[in-house]
Amino acid sequence: MSKKELGASYYNRLIPDSISQYWVDLYNTIICLLPDDVNIKIADLGCGPGLFAEFPFNAGYVNYWGIDFAKECIKLARKRVPSYKYTVGNLYDKNIQKEFKNYDVFISVESLEHMTNDLEVIKAIPKGKQIILSVPNAGDESHVRCFKKASQVRERYSSLIEFVRELSVPGVRTKRFFIVSGIRK
Repeated sequence: MSKKELGASYYNRLIPDSISQYWVDLYNTIICLLPDDVNIKIADLGCGPGLFAEFPFNAGYVNYWGIDFAKECIKLARKRVPSYKYTVGNLYDKNIQKEFKNYDVFISVESLEHMTNDLEVIKAIPKGKQIILSVPNAGDESHVRCFKKASQVRERYSSLIEFVRELSVPGVRTKRFFIVSGIRK
């Protein structure tokens, strides 16, 4: 596990060719947490190569914005779902954060554990907006933190997010995804 953030070049090298079943299970769980209104505006913070983007698209959601600092990931995301909006940018960028006011739901799938200042990004989300996030319990060289228990996720984020629903989705072997659906306080 790293204690510092890795740059975009690291993630541009690790783009998966396919999606495994545990990601499919995670993404389907997150889609079930979205409001029924397919016209809501979704911001995907750390969208990567657009693997998740295909799920809201296939569920009929039309207003999606994916942000990632890895240029190659955004190129692939645009190929996967060309009708969605994507931005190559850093989530710490104040100009990116200014755009948050235009969105209803914020999704962060396996991104926050890569950021040293994840709380700064959450603070930039307007109060009253829905947040759906997932973090893994397994460490990785690109993670700046690891959550072994759901209580650690609550401890880290509950000052900024009113937890409405918490889930733990089993993955491969002992890997689990902790999922939180809540409202920005």
